[in-house]
Amino acid sequence: MSWEREAKKKYGANLALREGKRTAEKMAVWEVSKNLSQAEIDRYKETLLKTTKDPLSIFIRVVTDSGQKFEMHLAGPDTYGEILHLPDPMRFCFSPATPFYEKEEEFTKRAEVVKGKKILVVDSCGAGIWPICLSPFVDEVVGLDRNPYALLDAKENAERHGVKNACFLKETMEEFLDSRGIHEYTEAITDMVVI
Repeated sequence: MSWEREAKKKYGANLALREGKRTAEKMAVWEVSKNLSQAEIDRYKETLLKTTKDPLSIFIRVVTDSGQKFEMHLAGPDTYGEILHLPDPMRFCFSPATPFYEKEEEFTKRAEVVKGKKILVVDSCGAGIWPICLSPFVDEVVGLDRNPYALLDAKENAERHGVKNACFLKETMEEFLDSRGIHEYTEAITDMVVI
């Protein structure tokens, strides 16, 4: 699309398009490295709205020279959703700042490792998929992430699914374990520790 090439050249922009495979919900996030005029924002929004008849979430993310990010919601829902079968169908919602990359086929393996354990700690938990889906197998689950938007998504997803034994904290795994004096744990899976 010529508009996208022009945007990359003129604004140092990156256009990310996301779509839930099972929900067909769509989100567009235009990341730029400069402030935009209202006319430029309106042009972006109108161009994207012409591309689909389906509801579309539209955002702009401005990244400053210092790396700070500011988001503006322009149209549509403020999240997009996906349905995962872990093992039963569960709907999760994702905001523009929350990545989605979970693999359903890993669920059984992870569930077997954590089953009957006391505490599960999940690093970089994102929208909370693993903490929420594995919460029935442990007494307590802790989701960790440095992204405050991901933590908001995780808390909302946990509430949506009625999960009561999970909490979500803005910490890394190392910070969490060190601050609690935990130096030994029974199992470790990629990005997860069972205590």
